[in-house]
Amino acid sequence: ADPVSCAPYTRCEGNACATTCSGDGDCVAGDICRDDACVDGQTDVANCGACGHACGAGQTCQGGVCGVECGSDFCPSASEICITNACAPCDVTCTGNPAECGTALQAALNGTRATLHVCPGRYQGGFSIDRHVTVIGAGQGEDDRVDTILDGNDTQRVLLLTSGVVMLQGLHVTRGNAGSIVGGGINNDGATLIMQDCTVSHSACRLGGGINHQGGVLTMTRCTVRGNEAQTDGAGGGGLRLLRQATLTDCLVTGNTCDGIGGGIGVSTGLASQTVTLAGTTRIEGNTAHQGGGLFTSDTNVTIGADCRITGNTATLAGEGGGITRLSGTVTLEGTADPSPIVTGNCPENCAGAVPKCQAGGVCPATP
Repeated sequence: ADPVSCAPYTRCEGNACATTCSGDGDCVAGDICRDDACVDGQTDVANCGACGHACGAGQTCQGGVCGVECGSDFCPSASEICITNACAPCDVTCTGNPAECGTALQAALNGTRATLHVCPGRYQGGFSIDRHVTVIGAGQGEDDRVDTILDGNDTQRVLLLTSGVVMLQGLHVTRGNAGSIVGGGINNDGATLIMQDCTVSHSACRLGGGINHQGGVLTMTRCTVRGNEAQTDGAGGGGLRLLRQATLTDCLVTGNTCDGIGGGIGVSTGLASQTVTLAGTTRIEGNTAHQGGGLFTSDTNVTIGADCRITGNTATLAGEGGGITRLSGTVTLEGTADPSPIVTGNCPENCAGAVPKCQAGGVCPATP
């Protein structure tokens, strides 16, 4: 029989359409009865292993288990993650509710293992790290079937770092709330923090809504900081508050807000030796603050690479830098073009405070 002629959710087997079923027992081994028809529970991503058990985006179903193709291998997402085209067994799995998963993760962080592979799931924090450790998750997206999500549940900071060399990779830090203190998503208070392919989102506090970096060194590569808020009229830093040396490469800082200064990034190291560098194709866009919608800097040397872009940011005070406000220190826009294409399309001004090569003026959205 032509499979096209079979009813929805049926398959052509032995030159005939599958028989209408009333339960899984009416189907061949491995199949599941759904909507009175047999479906293949071994390979159907909408009914993988059980009726209605859907795999996440990008996953496949093999043997009734959701997972990801990894090079020539298949990694079951409940027990392995894909690292450089090879499956790695998870040191931490999420098999209970978010709070139980969070307890398991903190127990592993309190241990001695140098590298922790963390399976997909929603892990409810806050978490603390005070040692050398590498934490590798399954991805920085928002689907806890596929990605590794550290969740503050809008009630607490997600992650506190106090010492050690800490690498975070393939994680999504979200919904942190540190209230009247600092670092809604992450507070780095002394670690050498290396972040790769991570997202910090939808977190809030008084200073450093997404990330507060006040000790050690911060290096971020291919990371996203979005939708965070600093709830202060001071040097807030809606996305990031940088008080010590930091480098962002190929990162995106977007949609962050601050009631004071530095909607995307607020910088104030106070030390000439503590530099802040934006490199690669880093983009700061769509952020808002009273001053320095994209970037506010004082007492710091800031270098911005020629392929970086600071666009579409807004300062709510007249005459302020929607893109950059420089109070003191230096801002270097790399590249030979003058004016530079790095800072454009910000409102009301691209820059305030004498930033060499910054394009004059700004662009504000038309008022309806």
